[in-house]
Amino acid sequence: MAVSGRTDTPEPPGAPKNERIFETRLILGQDFSDRFDAAFNWINETDTRTGDTAFGYTFGLNYILYGTPHGDHEIYAGAPVHSHHGAAASESRPFAVTQVKLGLEMFGGLGDTILGLTLDPDVTAHYAGANLMVHFGSGFHVMVGLAEGLTEVSQDRLIRTMVTYEF
Repeated sequence: MAVSGRTDTPEPPGAPKNERIFETRLILGQDFSDRFDAAFNWINETDTRTGDTAFGYTFGLNYILYGTPHGDHEIYAGAPVHSHHGAAASESRPFAVTQVKLGLEMFGGLGDTILGLTLDPDVTAHYAGANLMVHFGSGFHVMVGLAEGLTEVSQDRLIRTMVTYEF
């Protein structure tokens, strides 16, 4: 619900306390150069108990500050190292940085099946922010970002973090 900005109404007495949300995304992306790309996500969050669906979006621009699109360069202990051995070199240095990206993004809600599609700032939350993502040779990715609320119903500021592992 963080992206779509949906807020649930109070549950009736005796209702299950666990959310049952089915999220689907349509992700469209385009590389504009070896270092610059853009992506747009259409997000649907469906409550499987009621069938109500909240709609949301994200739009982002990313620029590779260090590394290549395929991450075949490493930074280890502050010194750049060019890897000719691909994954084998990264596995020997699991904390080697293979890529650093700077991203700008907008995300927010677009209404739901009850209210309909809307960009009304009195109803939907929208945010703009920046993030920094670091890819490590071990398959770990760490992202830290800050976002500012753009509408009255948005939170003032968000600090976002993400840790992922790619096998």
